[in-house]
Amino acid sequence: MTKYDPHKSEENYKRWRYEKGAPWEGVSAKSAHLMTRYLDDMEIGANVSIATKKGPRSYIRLRNLKSKIHSWAIILQREIDVDYFPDLEHKQREFLHLIKRMRDGEIYTRAKTPKPITGVGTMIKAFKAMWHWYQKVKRKEGTNIEDIVQDIDGSDPKPHFNYFTVEQLKQICNEAKYDYKVMMMFLFDTGIRHQQK
Repeated sequence: MTKYDPHKSEENYKRWRYEKGAPWEGVSAKSAHLMTRYLDDMEIGANVSIATKKGPRSYIRLRNLKSKIHSWAIILQREIDVDYFPDLEHKQREFLHLIKRMRDGEIYTRAKTPKPITGVGTMIKAFKAMWHWYQKVKRKEGTNIEDIVQDIDGSDPKPHFNYFTVEQLKQICNEAKYDYKVMMMFLFDTGIRHQQK
């Protein structure tokens, strides 16, 4: 049975990787080679962390990883003059300062209209996954690489709780169809009970 792929993740990833040859715009050749090797391993499930599930990663995951590590490569080049991921071993303090600046909203996305990076924890988790992969690959080659990411927090802050008042609910209900009105009142009521516990 084939999986439904509404966003054409597999098709788009394979086109980028195999038809176009995995182009990495704005990234050094050394980093591009390393990132491509990482994604190739993740595609077949090679050198995955012992802490995660075994097997190949989904194409949605591969596209997500591709985007995040591409952003990391550009940010590292732009912000701390590191054009090859392994060189971070010698710039750990600068890397920690960079992460703090990311969390403070001082580092911008690589989008056409740049804005501060949100979801820094998710970005960090993607970087940690790649760094642990790199450590494992180098260990198999007989070289020990320091774990520079072990002390980095990969969590995101809890989202701000949004709420509205009973008066605002009544205002919305006055404009809604009867069925929606009943559902909104029920959801509002159960939400209040949940918050009181």
